[in-house]
Amino acid sequence: MIQHFCHNWAFYTLLTWLPSFLKDELAFDLKSAGFVSVAPYFACMVFAIAGGFLADRVIARGVAIVTVRRGAQVFAELLPAIATVACSYVSDKYVAVALITLSVGFSGTAGAGYGSNHLDLIPEHAGALFGLSNSIATIPGIVSPWLTGVILGDYKAPAVPPVSHWRIVFYLSSGLVVVGLACYLLMSRATYIDLDTDDSGSDDVEDGGRG
Repeated sequence: MIQHFCHNWAFYTLLTWLPSFLKDELAFDLKSAGFVSVAPYFACMVFAIAGGFLADRVIARGVAIVTVRRGAQVFAELLPAIATVACSYVSDKYVAVALITLSVGFSGTAGAGYGSNHLDLIPEHAGALFGLSNSIATIPGIVSPWLTGVILGDYKAPAVPPVSHWRIVFYLSSGLVVVGLACYLLMSRATYIDLDTDDSGSDDVEDGGRG
C-alpha cells in the first residue's frame, strides 16, 4: 500500500499539472501542450504491456517471482524519479518532453510489480486486496493536485510560477516514489497466503514456484 500510495502521488501530480508545466515553463501553446501531454501516457501503456509480457517470460524461465516484482518496481520508480527531476533543469523543451515521456512510460512497468503482487499473495481475493490498496492510493489524487497548487503559488497570466517552484514539486513526488520503492524492496513478498489455514507457508509454495 505504501508503494501504491507513493506511486500514485507522482502519477496524479503529472496527470493534473503536466499541461500547465508544458505551457508555463516549456512555452508550448495550449493546443500543443494538450497534444504533447498525451504522449507520456501512450508510452505508459506500451511500457505496461511490454513489462507484463517480459515479466511473464522471466518468471517462466525460473526467476523468483518476488525478484521479478521488485525489479519491475525499480524500473517503475527509480528511473522516473531521476527523469522527472532532470526535466526541470534542461533548457531544451523537447528534451524535457522526452524525459517526461520516459518518466511516465517507465512508470507503467509497475503493473508487473506491485500491480500484480496481489495475485501472488491471495489470488482468490486479489480484487478485494487491490481495491483496498487502491482506495488508500487514491488519496494522492485529492491531496497532490491541491498541494502542487499551493507550492506553485497564485500566479495570474502572463506571470508564471518560477522554475524553482516546479523543482520543489518534482523533488517531492520523486522523493516519495523513492521512499515507496525502498519500502517495497524491504517488505514485499510473493508467497501465497493460505487464509483457510492462516499459515502462509503451509502449502510449500515458494516465491519462485508459482507462475
